[in-house]
Amino acid sequence: MSRVSELFLFDILVAIHKIKETVKNQTDGNELKHNYMAWDTVIREFEIIGEATKHLIESGTRIKSRTLGRYYGRK
Repeated sequence: MSRVSELFLFDILVAIHKIKETVKNQTDGNELKHNYMAWDTVIREFEIIGEATKHLIESGTRIKSRTLGRYYGRK
């Protein structure tokens, strides 16, 4: 059974949020590079974004702005 496209979109939004939270205290790329846990977290979240995007592309999903608006609290 295939996941609903909206769940893949949600995965992408959650991953973006996790990346933002992880890097917000990093002053530059070098600091992030030397913080192995933060670096691994960011890399893993980008992998999740890539996998979710791949599934959306393969399913031929067309994203409507109304769908994204639900996740951002807009109608």
